Amino acid sequence: MKDLTLFIVSAAFLLFMGYQFIQFVKPVTFGAASPGTAATVATSTAVAMAANTVQTIVASSTSGTSNCLARVIGTTAAAVTLTFNDIYSPGGQSGFVQPASTTVAYDASVYGCGKVKAYSFAAQTLNVQETR
Repeated sequence: MKDLTLFIVSAAFLLFMGYQFIQFVKPVTFGAASPGTAATVATSTAVAMAANTVQTIVASSTSGTSNCLARVIGTTAAAVTLTFNDIYSPGGQSGFVQPASTTVAYDASVYGCGKVKAYSFAAQTLNVQETR
């Protein structure tokens, strides 16, 4: 009986400490805007894409990785696939798919402020903005 009581008290203590740890650990974000913070457009570019080609649409953050808040990419005639690093290249079956005629804000806390490459399924002009 004494062992069971000790086990229950120990388990309750460990659960309590685990809960406290989870409550006080803040998630780490890199370059993200705080909720309610206004962002301004740092750059805005129209990028002409040929059909079935890979092109770098953002070389890197113009304001440095600590100040970039988001990349806003707008498509027109066709879907694109995107990669947000220098390691992989997008293609017809790889990368993040962004449908035609959409505008998506890619938050820096998730996608970073590094190089952005795009693969377009048809010739079109992408509208690319960086906010900070």
